[in-house]
Amino acid sequence: MIRFSPWGKPEHDFVLRAEDDVVEVRAAADDTVLETQSGIRSTYKGYDLTSPWSPLQVGYFIGYAMWNYLSTPFLLDYRSLLT
Repeated sequence: MIRFSPWGKPEHDFVLRAEDDVVEVRAAADDTVLETQSGIRSTYKGYDLTSPWSPLQVGYFIGYAMWNYLSTPFLLDYRSLLT
């Protein structure tokens, strides 16, 4: 699970649950789900460079980008240990 806080408003958090392809906006105070989207990956079908993204789509993209940015150096270093 990836969580960005704050998200959009100071009282909101964004949660990406990659294992079941769900994104949520939650209340920071009590973790109540305010907005949710399952199957978020499929919502990009038919998009081009000028298509607008919803806040949930932006969060999904940022979550996966951050995961890749943070994990890639370790993967590259691990590969160098194998050779």
